[in-house]
Amino acid sequence: MKKIISAAFSAALFLAAVTPSLAADRVRIIDTGAQSWNIGGVVRLKRTVVTNPQNAAITNNVNSNTNSGGNEVQFNTKVLGDVSSGKATSYLDVYTDVNNSDIEINGCGCEEDTNVLIEQTGYQSKNVALVVDAQSISVNNTQDGRVVNNISSSANSGGNKTNYNTKVDGGVSSGNAKTTTFVDTWANTSVITINQ
Repeated sequence: MKKIISAAFSAALFLAAVTPSLAADRVRIIDTGAQSWNIGGVVRLKRTVVTNPQNAAITNNVNSNTNSGGNEVQFNTKVLGDVSSGKATSYLDVYTDVNNSDIEINGCGCEEDTNVLIEQTGYQSKNVALVVDAQSISVNNTQDGRVVNNISSSANSGGNKTNYNTKVDGGVSSGNAKTTTFVDTWANTSVITINQ
């Protein structure tokens, strides 16, 4: 009777333990004494808690002005030629990337095998051989981003003035005006890898 009870206890503990684990655990209860209680088992516990609170406050105030010309020809007696202004081009690019998290949890399957042996116990003895392998991992990844971009880009081609002249030979012209602005912001990028 005592051997049946011992086998039932050990089998129950063993199956419960190896279900989440890849380790080849082994529990053996042999040559036990009469009317003895024998319990053997391996229990593996894993606890992984990952918290990833993220907060971002982003302010982008973008102002792009283009003004082609503003040339002025007036109150002249004689004007020979054209009045022209060049191209006014404003190119503005704003890119904001905040609070990126890449969290990966891998089970490495690297637990070592555990062998539990209970043998040659005494009469009416109580024997317990229990191995507990407990692992707890806690990750707190807090990301708080504050990005403020106040951007102003302006292009003005010309603004030439020819006034109150007797003779203007050749006209009035201005060249091209161009502005190019790139604003790239990266904040709070985290990569976390957990190998169990």
